[in-house]
Amino acid sequence: MYYWRIIPASAASGAKDYASVSNMAALQDWYARRNIDAVVERTMYNNYGSLVMETSPKVSIIIPSDTYESLAACMHGLLCHTSYKNIELIPVTNKLVADAIRTELPYLDQLNICIDDSIGGIAKKNNAGAKIATGDVLIFLNENVLPHGKDWIERLIELLRYPDVGGVSPLLLNPDDSIAYAGMFTKSSELTATTFYKIPNFMPTPSPYNHMLLRDVSVLCPDCLAIEKNVFQEIGGFDADHTSNVYFNLDISFKLLDAGYRCVYNPHSIVSFGKKSDDEACVDTTDSTEYYQNRWAARLKRDPYFTDSMKELFEKSKRTSH
Repeated sequence: MYYWRIIPASAASGAKDYASVSNMAALQDWYARRNIDAVVERTMYNNYGSLVMETSPKVSIIIPSDTYESLAACMHGLLCHTSYKNIELIPVTNKLVADAIRTELPYLDQLNICIDDSIGGIAKKNNAGAKIATGDVLIFLNENVLPHGKDWIERLIELLRYPDVGGVSPLLLNPDDSIAYAGMFTKSSELTATTFYKIPNFMPTPSPYNHMLLRDVSVLCPDCLAIEKNVFQEIGGFDADHTSNVYFNLDISFKLLDAGYRCVYNPHSIVSFGKKSDDEACVDTTDSTEYYQNRWAARLKRDPYFTDSMKELFEKSKRTSH
């Protein structure tokens, strides 16, 4: 909340090792007071408590797509680069692609295909996949997204154990390791915008507001978000009537917030686009934009998780990156 100036003798520049040790001890005490079993980790930009999971809830990964090549690549990538094993893969696709997937993966017990031959947007397909899901947790995943770290599911779903956390999204990288999603904010000409967009992930920054801060956000990622199935059902799922391929993440995020839940961005869970993401797939009608501008006018007017001072730091980091 308080942005300190960085000078050679300050802790922010790494001059006070004892302060870091004290910070980690304070974090461990916070977990202990809440009877949460966690392993405190020291990272480059912050300290992080990785929760010790007593159980491994079943996770249903829902992937809407009618393209066989993208689905096959996505599922092979998930199986090869995901350490979490209690998963269910739910491709939502047409019958032709479904038959090809069954032929490609006849040995996969985790496969639960949702056949959807209707013409509809991502929101409708996501709802169809969620309806047949048998997992306690749902992860809605873009067909072009692949794991960047094997523990991406563990880091993603552990935050759902915190009180009032309704939805979680990871750090999403572009193929060139620049940032595609590190939290989204409202009050922009296009309803939402991404913080730190296209800034290199590896770029060191002296700013205390950086993409490695685990934090509450107003809008979850459209390409990867996790939510408990009972919470998803409670808020009515995605808006398939007014959403085709965009704004479905905005709508479900605001519904979570209205229901008293929190939306969280976790940079310790990392995924990436397997190939260049084309923005043309995210084109929607003016009517849809106007609907959401009216439907969520109050939340679009002001973003409580992206203050003016944070916006200034964000703009400064954009200039620095170029």
